[in-house]
Amino acid sequence: MGVKKWMVDCGVHSVVECTWWQEHNHCPSTHSESDFKFVCTPAQHWSKRSLTDDNKTLWCSWCVRGPRHSFFFAGDTGYCPAFETIGSHYGPFTLATIPIGAYMPRATQSRVHTDPEDGIKVHRDVRAETSIGIHWGTFHNLSKEFYLEPREKLRELLEQQGMSPTSFITTKHGEIVLIGASNDKT
Repeated sequence: MGVKKWMVDCGVHSVVECTWWQEHNHCPSTHSESDFKFVCTPAQHWSKRSLTDDNKTLWCSWCVRGPRHSFFFAGDTGYCPAFETIGSHYGPFTLATIPIGAYMPRATQSRVHTDPEDGIKVHRDVRAETSIGIHWGTFHNLSKEFYLEPREKLRELLEQQGMSPTSFITTKHGEIVLIGASNDKT
C-alpha cells in the first residue's frame, strides 16, 4: 500500500495495490486453467522512500497460486509468526524465495533480516517444497557478515538438521536453475 502513485509516476500504469491478506485474481485468458491468485501477505520490516516518510508504505511478502504450482516470495523481512499462518492458509508452495543475508549484527538486524537459521524456519513454516536463498552476497556495506557466509551457514544447517541440500538452495550470481522434473511452464 502507498506505492501505486510512485509506480504510475514512473510510467507503470497497470498497478493493483493490495494490503495484507488481500487477494487479487489475475486471469490472462478466458481459460480458468491459467488463472493466478496473488495474495499480499505480511512480512516484518519497515519502509522509507525519503527523509520524512518512515513507514508510510506497506512492506509485504507475496503468495502466487497457479493451477498447478505455487510460489512464495518472502520479501525483505525478519522472522515473524505470520509465516506459520501463511503456510497453513496458502501452503504448501512449490517454490519459495527466502532471504538469508544482511543479518549481522543480530542485535540490530534480527527484527528485519532473517539469517540462514531463520530462513529454514520460514521454509518449514510456509511448507515450501524447494526454497532459494535470496538477499545475500549483493551489497557490501549492508551487513557485517562476510558476503559468502549466509550460503555456507545454510549448507551447514541443512546438513545438521538432516535436510536435503536440494530442499533449500542458493545460486551463484547469474546462475540459472531448473526446479522440478518436468518442462511444465506454469
